[in-house]
Amino acid sequence: MAFLAAQLPNGQPEFRRTETGTMKRAIVIAIVVLVLIAGGLVGFRMISPRQQAGPPGAADLETVTVELGTIISSIKATGSLEPREDASLSFEINGTVAEVMVERGDVVQAGDELAQLDTSDLELAVSQARIDLEKAETQLVQAREEADEDDITSAQAALGSAQASYQDLLEGSSEDDIASAQAALDSAQASYQALLEGSSEEEVTVAAANLRTAEIDLKQAQRDYDKVAYADTVGESPQAAALEQATIAYESALASYRLAVEDPGDEELRAAEAQIAQAQATLNDLIDSPSAEELRAAEAQIAQAQATLNNLLEGPSEEDIALAQANVEAARLSLQRAENDLERATLVARFNGTVTAVNVGVGERLELAGIIDLADLTELHIDVPVDEIDLLAVQVGQRATVVLDAMPNAPIPGQVTAIAPAPIADDSSVTTYEVTITLEEQNPEAVVGMTANVDVETERHEDVVVIPAEVIQVDETTGQVYVLKLSAGGRPAKTEVTLGLRDGSTIEVLDGLEAGDRLLVPLSEETMAEESGGGGLFGGMRPPSGGHPGSGDMRPPQ
Repeated sequence: MAFLAAQLPNGQPEFRRTETGTMKRAIVIAIVVLVLIAGGLVGFRMISPRQQAGPPGAADLETVTVELGTIISSIKATGSLEPREDASLSFEINGTVAEVMVERGDVVQAGDELAQLDTSDLELAVSQARIDLEKAETQLVQAREEADEDDITSAQAALGSAQASYQDLLEGSSEDDIASAQAALDSAQASYQALLEGSSEEEVTVAAANLRTAEIDLKQAQRDYDKVAYADTVGESPQAAALEQATIAYESALASYRLAVEDPGDEELRAAEAQIAQAQATLNDLIDSPSAEELRAAEAQIAQAQATLNNLLEGPSEEDIALAQANVEAARLSLQRAENDLERATLVARFNGTVTAVNVGVGERLELAGIIDLADLTELHIDVPVDEIDLLAVQVGQRATVVLDAMPNAPIPGQVTAIAPAPIADDSSVTTYEVTITLEEQNPEAVVGMTANVDVETERHEDVVVIPAEVIQVDETTGQVYVLKLSAGGRPAKTEVTLGLRDGSTIEVLDGLEAGDRLLVPLSEETMAEESGGGGLFGGMRPPSGGHPGSGDMRPPQ
């Protein structure tokens, strides 16, 4: 008997008997086999729930619980440690270094002497300036004083003398003066002629006789001296005096004899010619006197003497006093300048700090270059560049965390203490501003120049709803940001959320969730492909767009 299968209206199969009992048994056996196969499939799916064809339940995926926490938005930057203040100190004047009082590493206080120039010339300049000031002050006192009778009398006498000299010039030279000048000229000419003609025989004979007489007298004086030369007081004896006198007479006679027998030299002739020229000039001046130049000079002397007398009679003028006062002020300024230069010859520390370099030695000549570097290491800071997009989020007083490359496990708290009002000037196309972060704790191992990584806290939200970023998904079609929230019955529901700040892998939820909610962690696309042979269960998680990197703002796009 056979059975024919027909479809009933309710969709269930209806079996009809069509053949014999043999056929019936075959059909029963086939049904049992199908039941066994179906039971095996059910058991296999119970053992491996992730291989189900339909959506899995909450027990099949990882879940997280929504919590309240603190979310921090920050900006990261890199710089290097710098001192609170540093300067390359130098003298304000040139000079030679006389002394260096410090070495590298020395700690100094503001006002301490660091180096000294040679001040010899500077001290002389100060002394000269003081003398000039005293002179100017004396002249000012004199300008303010009234003239006394003695000064007036002296000025009147000077005027009278000048007038008398002028009158003498007008009257010309006297006959006696001209005669005397003529006699001097005649004498000079005669002496020159005598030199040219030389000595006569009689003069030579007389000179020779005088020389012979002087020689005899010298020999006699020598013999007399030799007789008493043994005495201790021979230098005071008459014989010594006579010997000295005889020696002088002999030398004079010898000179006269030589002049008598020798021809005159060129120098003697030139000297005689000069005497003639001088005598002739004197005679000519007397004859031609007075000249126009002499009259003008005499008139000038009269005018000067008259002005001096008038000034004494009239007393000091306001102009004279003002000029004398100006000279005093100029002299005082010169003294101040000289004293300032002397003071600048000593290089002093402008602030408390540590000497970081000494670039000069004693004896070196300086040309105003930096010679000593000084730095205040008591408070270190970092100047970091911040992009213009992030700058609006940065404010003075914000907290920061500084991590040094040399000490990665010892973060140092800091604070934003300054923001540059103008951008950093460089060739980069990115506009950045310099932000200063000062360390709140001074680590003794932190050294100027170390590389520092700075994390500036720009915004902090406390006791807010936070979730891990891995639970967030984005609908590719609508752009909706959502999570899978488990209902009380354990079934996941697609729940839209509004995001706020992001801190690393943690994100603030502004709306859509509350603390205690349980969320499913969606499988990654790779895991879903392996387990179901297709895409993610609810679509892979994609981060929201529209936030600036590093700003921490994870709000969904509008």
